[in-house]
Amino acid sequence: MRWLLFTLLLAVIGCVPQSNPPYIALTRYDCVSTALTVRWAAAFADVDIGGNTYRLARARSGSGARYADGARKIWEHQGELSWTGQGAARVVCRKTG
Repeated sequence: MRWLLFTLLLAVIGCVPQSNPPYIALTRYDCVSTALTVRWAAAFADVDIGGNTYRLARARSGSGARYADGARKIWEHQGELSWTGQGAARVVCRKTG
């Protein structure tokens, strides 16, 4: 009985892994040559671009939201998003939804 109560308590406070990540929001951006979608979570962001999905960890930022994985990064500030892909130039994207 104690084990069951302990497991339920962990589930309530969020210590038990869940099958679906806890997304906070979904935002779509229009870039010059492609579209980009970001599913935001507290500690990471999943970026969908060009048929690929990249999970970027939250990174330090003076303002806005910045996420990176070493090869790619996004920085969102006031509805504008900068995307830098692996070995590619920075692309500026505008929020569409």
